[in-house]
Amino acid sequence: MTSSLSFFTRRVYQLPVPPISKHKHYNRASFIDFARRHDLSRSSTLFIGNLYEYTVQTELRHAAALLLHRTGGRSDNGIDHLGTWHLPGHEVPIHVAVQCKAHRRRVGPQSIRELEGVIARRMPHTWRLEGSTEAGPRVGMLVNRREASAGVRAALQRSALPLVYLMVDLRGTLRQALWNEAVDALGVAPLGVEVVHGPERQLASELAELDAEGGLALWEEELRDNLPSELRAKPYPPPIRLTWDRDGRQQALALPGMDQIEARMLHQEEKWWALWNLAPDDQETRYEALSVIQSRFPEEKPLLWAKGGVPSLLSLRDREGLLRELKMMGLSEGPVAEQQQQQQQQQQSEADSSQSMPNPT
Repeated sequence: MTSSLSFFTRRVYQLPVPPISKHKHYNRASFIDFARRHDLSRSSTLFIGNLYEYTVQTELRHAAALLLHRTGGRSDNGIDHLGTWHLPGHEVPIHVAVQCKAHRRRVGPQSIRELEGVIARRMPHTWRLEGSTEAGPRVGMLVNRREASAGVRAALQRSALPLVYLMVDLRGTLRQALWNEAVDALGVAPLGVEVVHGPERQLASELAELDAEGGLALWEEELRDNLPSELRAKPYPPPIRLTWDRDGRQQALALPGMDQIEARMLHQEEKWWALWNLAPDDQETRYEALSVIQSRFPEEKPLLWAKGGVPSLLSLRDREGLLRELKMMGLSEGPVAEQQQQQQQQQQSEADSSQSMPNPT
């Protein structure tokens, strides 16, 4: 599933603008259709690489709360996905650059050094600059279809930059997640890993989806005889899920996926718009009001993780001042308390007027 967020909602939450796609495909199904029409070889690096990138994008949306946008191409600066990591309690999402490696052999420590260069020098400026309302903390992610080697683990932990290593197999199952202390320092300490016991998660439905998309033959080839010799005798590690335990519970909760996060974003956005008492409350008025609100208070946006209360960064005094300004511009009815007081005065005036009228004879 792709993102349900509109461009306007992204603007409300001050999320980075997704890169413009230059491809004739936008997800796994459309790419497989493209490959069929252009007779791409199923064993080519082009086919496997592109399909793996889309598989990673889909899996990490559900399993890791990552909203990713594919950028892969000849001029991608070594970045396959740009995105935002929406962790519980983080009002400013973490900006991420993702490299996907669909290599049959495990990658080495040089891949970690390459990833360091990507997030330090090659991320687009709106995704990496510090001190901007458009830019949050940034993390580099390396996604591979094999387990991390000892060399990769050591390089990951030595790095001063926040880096994550994920193993996602060709079926799209998350099987390993590693990160360094620099990631924990971004407020990610409650993040944990839990092994999924029992049958492979949703295996039957995943295989049915792959078969419908025409990708099952590739995966069966991978499972049957495509493993490198040093891994043939070793089974895949079991599937895992990411968890979140900010409150120190005995059992951490599963990390919510982007479907849940986006539903919450839309709900909180509507609560936030209700604060501004717009008149009329239509899309055009919202566009104009948003420009005024965020020009006066650049960091103002709906609070995604507010527990009860008002989903706004502003004090009551600041909100009422903005409401009066919006009212003068013809965009709002003004502060709700003032509006209620005016309505009460009008009702009282009408009542007094009716009492002073002579009775008909």
